[in-house]
Amino acid sequence: MRFDELFEQRSLVASKLKECIRDKGYTKVSFAGKADISRPTLDRLLNGAVDNKSMQVIETFCPVD
Repeated sequence: MRFDELFEQRSLVASKLKECIRDKGYTKVSFAGKADISRPTLDRLLNGAVDNKSMQVIETFCPVD
């Protein structure tokens, strides 16, 4: 999925990311640490604010196909 598609579907991406975090047993703090992002950045992701780094995090931990 390209960045443009991720951006246009950011609400869906955010809900899938929340689901992925929960399913893999992470807390927000543990996921942010493992993804090497700050907790506020993770909160922006979970609220649907997607940027380039966000896309990399999503693709690394929770592939979106």
